[in-house]
Amino acid sequence: MALGDTSRRTVEVYVRSLTPGYELRGQEEVLERLRACAGTGEIDGYDLYVWGSGIDPESRAAQTKFGRFVLDRLDLFGRWAKRAGAELDFCFPTCARHSTVTGESFVCVEFPSVTLVEFEDDRVSHVAPCHRGGDHVTVRSRLKTLESATV
Repeated sequence: MALGDTSRRTVEVYVRSLTPGYELRGQEEVLERLRACAGTGEIDGYDLYVWGSGIDPESRAAQTKFGRFVLDRLDLFGRWAKRAGAELDFCFPTCARHSTVTGESFVCVEFPSVTLVEFEDDRVSHVAPCHRGGDHVTVRSRLKTLESATV
């Protein structure tokens, strides 16, 4: 954050799960790097949310308080992408699914294993992963950008 900048920069991190596995190491790295960014003033703070692997927007789960929060966030990310000229479809694909247990078919939005969302005050300033300007922007590349911010 530039000297004299009074805007509040925060980050939200969304993960599929907190269970051990190959994704946990990556999550731990992201959280450690964000903790360091908060400690040096590059960001004012961060929050972690577990949102699973995806959501069916028509499901009962989507009608819960947290389900509405997730759908609202997806809408917010989509509005940022439109404003920023970025694409999220590849990173948040909509997929048709069929349950062999219930026999029902449904459509869901799948989530990346880790999503990093930056806010300037209360406005989304970046979502990773995404495609922007012909580049695939990863969570790690955005962390590098945050870490190199001028304090």
